[in-house]
Amino acid sequence: MAGILVPVPLNFFRSQTDANRLIQLRHKENQSNHELWLHRNHPTHPPRQVIFDFSDWTEKKRLIRTLHDRIFIVEDQDGYPERVTMPGNQYGTDTGKVHIVNAAEWSNLPLLQSLQVPRWPPTTPERLFTVPRNHPLPCIGCILKEHIYGDVMRSSYALTLQVGDIINHDTPNGGIVWGRVTANNQSLEAVRCNIFDNPHVIRDIPYTWLTVNPQWRNEYIERRPPPVRPTFCNCDVARWRHQQESWHKRFKLCATADKSEVYVVSRKYVRKERPMAEFLGVLKPNYDLWGQVSPATNRSDAEVNRHRIQAPMGSQGEAELCFIDSYRYGNFTRFIRHSCKPNADWHDVRYGDMRMKVLFSNRVIEEKEEVTVDFGIEWLEEKGSCDCGLNECQLKQKQKGTPTKGTPTKGTPTKGTPKKK
Repeated sequence: MAGILVPVPLNFFRSQTDANRLIQLRHKENQSNHELWLHRNHPTHPPRQVIFDFSDWTEKKRLIRTLHDRIFIVEDQDGYPERVTMPGNQYGTDTGKVHIVNAAEWSNLPLLQSLQVPRWPPTTPERLFTVPRNHPLPCIGCILKEHIYGDVMRSSYALTLQVGDIINHDTPNGGIVWGRVTANNQSLEAVRCNIFDNPHVIRDIPYTWLTVNPQWRNEYIERRPPPVRPTFCNCDVARWRHQQESWHKRFKLCATADKSEVYVVSRKYVRKERPMAEFLGVLKPNYDLWGQVSPATNRSDAEVNRHRIQAPMGSQGEAELCFIDSYRYGNFTRFIRHSCKPNADWHDVRYGDMRMKVLFSNRVIEEKEEVTVDFGIEWLEEKGSCDCGLNECQLKQKQKGTPTKGTPTKGTPTKGTPKKK
């Protein structure tokens, strides 16, 4: 989504003191870097009088972190924040933590007989997305418990590694990298190893990257059996919401060179099939269900579908779909861009008794790699171009007459394409 980067207004800081302090730190860092440059290029120049030390850097990061709850920011080349302004934001906040329901859009629509909801018209997301706790949709809370078990097992395995042991880990292209351990740094939770494919390369591999030895895994499972996924879970969605508030620790927003577009980059290594974030926005009705025409908009179809996902509503039904629109309100997922070879997909899941659309990694995502999804061939045709630059580009193949893989767009699924669960 296109965004405009502007200086952060002072009123978005927690206090005027914080705003002034960040300005002082920026001035101090610039002066320190300038004096360092003079001393290096002119040996006769006296040593630095102003030093931007680690305590200043820590305070700078702390002040920047306080902005994530209020606005979306992109750090410039010096690491200082610039605000991402969104078009026509009318909901009083930039960063979304839960869905918003515009009751006026739903009030004149009658309740469908096939739609099972607690009350009508809906005024909260819970009235549209609440499901029984034994619903067949997979529960993210239960999945995360299994992942925690796997991470603990992986860390336990890493602590047993010694110099000379052979290890391996997965790569984004689906391959496996093998190496021999030269050191095990438990304080940094990483092992240093020589890579077999390139013996001259020494790399630090975090514990979370490692693939556990099958024999060791079987012995560990016998000692500590994995958790059994219950049919009736007691997971609380409030826990998920709280975890999502710290998204900036795992992802960050970056801007293109011309600062016309913002995209999402992973700060950490993400394993395959891991839930990463929920798609949030304004819940809008699908007027086709009521035989009505959608309100007119001055946005193009590509722009509308760029920020829209269909989601099932009701406690039982799967065919009654509403729209989650993130154009004017949402979380950081609204900045995720398209790729014909994405590293993440949207899935219909639940957390406890709440339906949601959650982003899952479909392969390993490395640190500093952009997070992308596939918006589908229909969206590319609406836009008229594709910026992925890949040989497997769906639009290029369609123009050449090569059959493309049927992938639904975010807004309107392609006819005949099964919906992902």
